[in-house]
This record gives sequence, structure tokens and C-alpha cells, in this order.
Amino acid sequence: MMKKCKILGTAAAMMLVFALAGCENNTDDVDALKKRVDQMEQELADMEINNNLAESSQDKASINEVSASDDSIASLTQAVDDMVSKANEAKPDGTEEEKMEQFFTLKKEMKSMDSRLDAYEDYLEYQYRQEKLSRKEYQSQDQALEELEDKLDAAEDQLEWTFGIDD
Repeated sequence: MMKKCKILGTAAAMMLVFALAGCENNTDDVDALKKRVDQMEQELADMEINNNLAESSQDKASINEVSASDDSIASLTQAVDDMVSKANEAKPDGTEEEKMEQFFTLKKEMKSMDSRLDAYEDYLEYQYRQEKLSRKEYQSQDQALEELEDKLDAAEDQLEWTFGIDD
């Protein structure tokens, strides 16, 4: 669609340039028209870029919708509670290298959980923008997600303290 508009716009501008160039030998007018054609082509290119960016962000939202739609506040709450319990029960054990590996393994799991929460938050926002969630539903679920993120952050801080690592 944009290519068709671009082609038609360029063709119309070129026809105008040729028509006016044949009527008069005034090079100033021809140069002004050429400059205007260049501006119009740039505007069309900018519009095409903006259109592609908009389509790209819609595609990203659709991807997040598919992956996050498997989650719910209940399933995320259970997963965060399990992760918090696992982190709270962790005890540094073994050599310093093994302790570091144990810490970073748990930290990686926590980051993965945080990514799940972020993806679900994006999903909720997408659902709200598509008018599939009311404002009240969106705010309620967003608040629940914030509480889960806070809980996960607190567990991560405790894990750092337990392992003596300030990350």
C-alpha cells in the first residue's frame, strides 16, 4: 500500500515537473519543483518507516500475548512463591567457586521469573489497549504484579545477603 502511494506520489510530482518545464524556460521554478519532489519523496520514506515501526511493535505485542497468555496472576503468584521459598532455603555449600555457581544459578532463575512477570505486564497492557480488559481489571492485575515483583526483589536481596554477595 505504501509503495503504491510512493509510486503514485512520485509519478504525479514528476508529471508536474515535466509539464511546467515544457511551458516555460524558468529554471528557478524547475529547481523549486525538483526540490519539492525530493521533499515529498523523503516524507513518503519517513511515513513508510513509521508504518513499519508501528507494525513491528504490534508484532512484538502479539508475540508477548502468545507467550504470556499461558500465565495468570494465580500461576505467577505460585511460581514467585516457589522461587522465594527456594531462595530462602538456599544455603551456601561447598568451595567458594561452588558457592558462586549456586548463587548465580539461583539468580538466573530469579531473572527468568522477573522476565515472565515483565512479559505478563506487557500482555496486560496489550489486552487493555485492545479493550479486552477494563481499566479496573488492568489496574488490579498490574498492582498484583507489582506486589509479586517486590516479593521477588526482596528474596533476591535476601539471597545476596545469605551468600555475602552484593550484586
